[in-house]
Amino acid sequence: MKIKMLATCLILSACADLPTAAELSEPQILALTADPPGIAPGEESRLGVVVAAPEGLLTPARVSWTLPDPKGAILIQSDGWSVVAPDNGDRVYIRADVTVELDDGTTLLGYRTMLIGEAQAQPTITDMRVDGERIDTGQTLQLSQATHELTLDVAPPAGEDAIFSWFSNVGELTRYRRSPAFFETADAEDGTLVVVYRDGKGGIATSSVRVQVP
Repeated sequence: MKIKMLATCLILSACADLPTAAELSEPQILALTADPPGIAPGEESRLGVVVAAPEGLLTPARVSWTLPDPKGAILIQSDGWSVVAPDNGDRVYIRADVTVELDDGTTLLGYRTMLIGEAQAQPTITDMRVDGERIDTGQTLQLSQATHELTLDVAPPAGEDAIFSWFSNVGELTRYRRSPAFFETADAEDGTLVVVYRDGKGGIATSSVRVQVP
């Protein structure tokens, strides 16, 4: 059984083992999400995981979350996994551990921290743009064999601590921790382009699009 580990930290400057962007060379966790990333007393945050491999985005066979030190928070499973903050009003960080099992027997391990006792908004990706043009991520993106500029519109606007992480199983990405990034598609191939946006405050948003290069 293959086991891999990912940590997703609330304070990103303290986290040295984010997944390597650009290439989807092996199965990996791209993001561990909590929506919202911070919750007021008695409120609920939904946990999620984004997994990809050379063939593109994957749906795990099984996902299981645990709270090693819940500090009064409750973990519930009902059509997914959620964390409910205690009613006592304490403002603390908790850690949520995840085990992700894939169909091929690979097991991916990860964790993220989240804030309980104080509400915190989730960022959103409003648009993905290629060469300045807004694209429909629900449709296959047709790209010529050239170098394309990738940009992301987010709300609220990105601050200086924000990180953009671009991934693809086709072409070649440069400046893949930035927006704009550059995507060279020199060969005829089909694949997936994924971006993970981290606002530097614990909030994470993701988007993806199928890519076809004739």
